[in-house]
Amino acid sequence: MDSVTHLAAGILTPLVFRKAPRTAALVLFGIAAGELPDIDAVAGSSAHVMLSVHRSMTHSIPVIIISACLLAFLMKLFLSKVRLRDMTVRVENGQAVVNRPDDWGLGYMFMAALLGLASHVYLDCMTTFGTQILWPFSDYRVAVPALFIVDFLFTVPLILIALYCLKGFRNPNRLDRQVKWARYGMAWLVLYPLCCFGIHQALSYKLNNDYTEVGTAVEKITLTPVLASPFYWKAVAENPKEYRLDWIALYKPFQKPEFMPPIYPKPDARKWEKLQEALPIFREFDNFATFVTVEATKSNDDFIEYTFTDLRYLYSAFNVIMEKIDSNKGLFLMQIRMGAKDKKVYAWRYLERGNDETAMWHAVRPLFTLEEPEETEPGAE
Repeated sequence: MDSVTHLAAGILTPLVFRKAPRTAALVLFGIAAGELPDIDAVAGSSAHVMLSVHRSMTHSIPVIIISACLLAFLMKLFLSKVRLRDMTVRVENGQAVVNRPDDWGLGYMFMAALLGLASHVYLDCMTTFGTQILWPFSDYRVAVPALFIVDFLFTVPLILIALYCLKGFRNPNRLDRQVKWARYGMAWLVLYPLCCFGIHQALSYKLNNDYTEVGTAVEKITLTPVLASPFYWKAVAENPKEYRLDWIALYKPFQKPEFMPPIYPKPDARKWEKLQEALPIFREFDNFATFVTVEATKSNDDFIEYTFTDLRYLYSAFNVIMEKIDSNKGLFLMQIRMGAKDKKVYAWRYLERGNDETAMWHAVRPLFTLEEPEETEPGAE
């Protein structure tokens, strides 16, 4: 999910605890918990980082537990200093009475930090990008196709609830109301993605039962969220050789998809495996991608460029919007440059955005072939 959604969720998580001290540090504590897993963004945006590092270690269950302990310890240390600073002494009946500000137990701090971190990972798992929550034991990506990375219908109510809870933040008369609405916000955070996933499953079931048949152009239909989900979904139809796209509207559940051209061919299985064996970065791409398609995007007498696209990110918003910003070629593309005659792979490059033609090519050593070279006629130079 986007950073704004994680920010709002982070603000709400410590507010669900009634005993939490109403101090500005509590808000910062919640924001830190809500945003901390995305610290892996500092690693950069190279192919390896985007395909394997992002949403791996810092989003895993073992690391978020360790992170929750660290955040709770830092919060406890800070509040101890605040209690000492704000401590007062008064005399009652000739005896000194020490007044200390309310404390917040370390256990509550840990639970609040863990809730903020877990909310971040939960929301990321509900997108198609995928999250390696089992790292380092497994690189499997949990990717539930429920939410697009930006969902205004989901985020705006979450922001409004967070702002309402911050209004009169230190007013003890508003405490019960703040706690109640913070819990409403957390319920919204959990239930909305589940409802979207339920819609996804219902539509997928109907489409695959009504419009698929083995041996035809449409053997399987997979829905993936776009900017207007859950009211609008991208449908990817496939058979062993190709993919086709169409758009499914929730308000037209009985409209039969047409899956008209263009057709997106799948890479040849043998060549794709060979490419992954020779270049590990393509193995990472295969582990990351869902619908890999290949196209010869440029050629001349010397070389041919092949582009590998994940159809999840082709037309990931409305086509008109994507064409306006010149990004309708998709995201996270991989390319190879192959000799036109000898069929050897000479270089590869990664395009984070489809229109990023300034990306650097990486030389391949040693060279390898994906196809048999063309035969040369006798006597030809």
